[in-house]
Amino acid sequence: MTNRHWPSTTTAGPQLGCLIVPDSSDLEARVAALEARLGEVEQQVSTAQTDASAARELAAGADRDVSEVRAELRAHTRALNALRETQVVHGQAIDLGFA
Repeated sequence: MTNRHWPSTTTAGPQLGCLIVPDSSDLEARVAALEARLGEVEQQVSTAQTDASAARELAAGADRDVSEVRAELRAHTRALNALRETQVVHGQAIDLGFA
C-alpha cells in the first residue's frame, strides 16, 4: 500500500517505507537532537496548558462580573420605572389640583 502524499522511494539512501534510514554513525546525534527538541515541545505544551487554564479562569470571572452588572442594571431599571410611575401619578394629582 502506498501513500499518495509521501513517496515510497527516493534516491537519498536505503528505504523503510517512506522513511530514509540514516547512517548509524549519525543516528545517535539525530536521536539526541530529537529528544532535546521533544523536551522543548513538552515545555511549550505545558506552558500552553497553563495559559489555557488561566484564560478559562479569567473568562469565568468575567462572566460572573457581567452577570452581576446585568443584575444591578435590571434593579436600577426597575427603580427608575417605579420612580417614573410615582412622578406621573403625582403630576396628575398636581394637574387636578390646579384645574
